Amino acid sequence: MSKIDLTQLTHEELQIEIKKRKTSYQIGAFIVGMMIGCAVWSTVKNGIGFFIFVPFVFAYWFKNTKVEYDEIKNELQSRQ
Repeated sequence: MSKIDLTQLTHEELQIEIKKRKTSYQIGAFIVGMMIGCAVWSTVKNGIGFFIFVPFVFAYWFKNTKVEYDEIKNELQSRQ
């Protein structure tokens, strides 16, 4: 996604943007949680393997999603 200048958005546009980012944040949290659960299960069942490290790639993406969500949330709070 391209970086949006949050100070230029109206309050209504920020509300729409935070709804989009919140959905993305929740989906990312679910995916990372499922992948970590599968990695733990796979490790217990089969031992340590290469695929237990795959959730770390998605965790990095999830961290970026959280940072973007928090930026918009902080901008909304600063305007109130």
